[in-house]
Amino acid sequence: MSKSLVAIRPKGYNSIIWTTNDICPFKCWYCPEKIWGGNTKTPFTWDQCSDFLDVIYERIPTCSFVITGGEPTDWFLFPNLLDKVYTLNLHNRTNLGWCIFVISNMSKSKGFIDEWIDKTHYVCASYHPNVINTSKKREAWLKKVLSFKHRTRIQIRLLMDPRHWDHCLEMFHSLNDNDIMLEPVTVLNYMDEGGYTGTSDFIKEYTPEQIEIITELKTKIGSTSAMQGRPLQYNPNEIILKFSNGDTRILKDQTSAHVYHQLVSKKLNRFKGWHCEIGLNDLFIGAAGNIAASVCMSHVARKYIGNIVDIDKIKWPTKATICPYEWCLCGSDLMIPKYKVTEEHAA
Repeated sequence: MSKSLVAIRPKGYNSIIWTTNDICPFKCWYCPEKIWGGNTKTPFTWDQCSDFLDVIYERIPTCSFVITGGEPTDWFLFPNLLDKVYTLNLHNRTNLGWCIFVISNMSKSKGFIDEWIDKTHYVCASYHPNVINTSKKREAWLKKVLSFKHRTRIQIRLLMDPRHWDHCLEMFHSLNDNDIMLEPVTVLNYMDEGGYTGTSDFIKEYTPEQIEIITELKTKIGSTSAMQGRPLQYNPNEIILKFSNGDTRILKDQTSAHVYHQLVSKKLNRFKGWHCEIGLNDLFIGAAGNIAASVCMSHVARKYIGNIVDIDKIKWPTKATICPYEWCLCGSDLMIPKYKVTEEHAA
């Protein structure tokens, strides 16, 4: 009897993602050209930003709080944002608090990174071989990033660039540091100017042989859960996969990146017509201060539920949304509880 996935029930993976800007100093061929330059203006004040953080910290007291961009460390309010969340956690006595992630290309100087690294729980260091493209640059980048591995949890996101394939593969197999996590990242073509492309052909430029190799690569977890003296405030727990024949598979104590890789490599990320609980315990904040229920922005008939400049008018979701997209290609969105509408046992 064939079986198909009918429900994903995660526990301990909800997230708030803040895209602080749409500026990146890198000009990667696989990223939209509009972020190569980006918009330098922020249409809200720090006070408005701070007030909004107070509201969502009370509303979602336990989550992964992900600061990303563009390149978030280029945002002039990045230190304020990180300090505010770090301080909220210090004063939190009743809940587990927020696990603070920063996703960065780590292009800034070591001295600048020294100023904020200890206020994070995770740093996801994105390695782009098309920009870090000489032996000297690559050695310097790795030396800098690995120098922080005992001060926070380091996850190197190795972009498996098909135009630098041999180097990427060599780096993946040779970098075996038990104090870090190494994630092989497939370059995906999942967005166009109108949003999700909605096609199954979402892998860019890879040969069939390369796709086969990527499918077999596994994230190197290392021993990051025990690496740091202070415990994680917010630990991944488990994700339950339910199938049409009644089978259940439980994935325990795995990072969202690891779960994401497993599901996407097996094409188990097709949820059009499913109920998805976006916005109930997850949020996405864009560079202009617009708030969405998820990265895919598919909540009912509108992209956004509000803006941080007017927090009293935010229309918080109260029920699941029907997914309009063929494919779910965002790691955080994939971790949101979802189930087939027609499956009674999946609810």
